[in-house]
Formats: sequence, structure tokens, C-alpha cells
Amino acid sequence: MNTGQDRPDQSFGKTRRLLTADAFNAVFSEPQIKSAHPQAVLLARPSNQPCSRMGLVVAKKKIRLACDRNRFKRIAREAFRCHFAVHLPVDVVVIARPGAGEMDTAALHKMFGKLWRKLQKRVEQHLREAGAS
Repeated sequence: MNTGQDRPDQSFGKTRRLLTADAFNAVFSEPQIKSAHPQAVLLARPSNQPCSRMGLVVAKKKIRLACDRNRFKRIAREAFRCHFAVHLPVDVVVIARPGAGEMDTAALHKMFGKLWRKLQKRVEQHLREAGAS
């Protein structure tokens, strides 16, 4: 089993997570970059942290079954580790929308791959524009 210790840049330890209500509220109050899909939304904003951090909002009202909520979160975390650049200093919140629980695993992987790639492009563009001004 791969514990992520052989590649620490792809781990999902506490330094890579949004842990406090204040951290979540900072992203919710000023989401400068968005990436959306009918079943999920990614909100992001630049941060002063050395690496990107992610938080998840998966309400029981949106995804009814616990096993589906857990699968959604597991795939979101995996996609974050695999697709999102470590060197981008942003905080990201993943929000589940209705219908995400009915998606199969392959469709969730595909959706998150697209969302993270789109978000990465938008973050890089935002950081270039912020650096130019």
C-alpha cells in the first residue's frame, strides 16, 4: 500500500487541508477563482501559505448515502494530489452539488480531472495578472 511517504509532495497531511472555519470563510467570502460542473464547484483564492490547501463541503442533503459522500471526498482528494500543482499558493474549497452521488467512479474521476485542470489554468492566469499589476 502506498502511504504517500515515498512522494511527500503528493501527501494530504494537515498542511494541505483547510482545517478551521476561518480558513473556509476566507475562501467563501472572497472566491476569486471558480471552476464549476453541474455536480461540483471549486472555489479558490490566493493564500500566503507555501503550498495549496483544500477543504471539502459535502452535505448529506446533496449526497444522501454515506458511502457515496465518502467516495466523492476520496476521489476529490486523490484528484487534488494528482492534478493540482503543489507550488500554487491557493486555498480551494470543493462543494458537492445534487446528483454527484449518482455518478459512477469513472465519471467522478473524469469530472475532477477536468475541474482541477481548469482551476489550475485559471489560478496561473490570476497569479500572472496579479504579478503584472
